[in-house]
Amino acid sequence: DSEAKIRSSSIRALDATTSDEFWFTTSSYTQPTTLYMGNADLVAKEGEAMDTSFPPTSEMLPEPYVTKKVKSLPPQYDSDSVTVVQKTATSKDGTQIPYF
Repeated sequence: DSEAKIRSSSIRALDATTSDEFWFTTSSYTQPTTLYMGNADLVAKEGEAMDTSFPPTSEMLPEPYVTKKVKSLPPQYDSDSVTVVQKTATSKDGTQIPYF
């Protein structure tokens, strides 16, 4: 899926001096905040293909460098049928204002 995802994300090192692992937190308009564990060794360097063979799991993970889902807030509603679309409105002076 090459389409950009509309979401909020943050990354924090687990231990910057001894490990390549990191905490990856993400949420979106339709998905609750979720904490994942990631591994910087799995992040592709510029010009290289990302290794998608790890982790060998059936759980759907958001990115190839994410190794496991740690925990998530409970969903507040069924978002399976919800689609988020960005549109624009034009102000009186002609400025395009984005909204969702």
